Amino acid sequence: MKAVIIRCGAYVRLLLPEGVELPFWCMECPPGEELQVDFGKGAWLVENGRRRKTHLFRCMLGCSRKGYTEAVWRQDTETFIRAIENAFRHFGGVTRTVVIDKLKAGVIRADWYDPDLNPKLEEFARPYGTVILPCNPGVL
Repeated sequence: MKAVIIRCGAYVRLLLPEGVELPFWCMECPPGEELQVDFGKGAWLVENGRRRKTHLFRCMLGCSRKGYTEAVWRQDTETFIRAIENAFRHFGGVTRTVVIDKLKAGVIRADWYDPDLNPKLEEFARPYGTVILPCNPGVL
């Protein structure tokens, strides 16, 4: 039996009626406009003979899709702020907006329409001239 490999997009096209186009969404923003931030799961590391789980801070520029990743031990507010600051240094500048998901380090009260941003995060953003925007689930 011969294995056939079909890319996902090609397979979906086989299922669609003839002449129907696949939907395509392109999120475009000008250079320097947006930094998208999130946390992910990191690897287990051994420190002083003890296994510890890391978290990955990941951010990406909206226009160029260039990214920055940093492994951290915690997802608290201070670590979050330090990682954003390190990302600004890495990119050599600050974007107008920083889009975050509704993680506890950034949002005190998660609400679909009017979330409460952590005051420490607002204070951090003010001198940089940037705005921190929490997004709704599934948007980022």
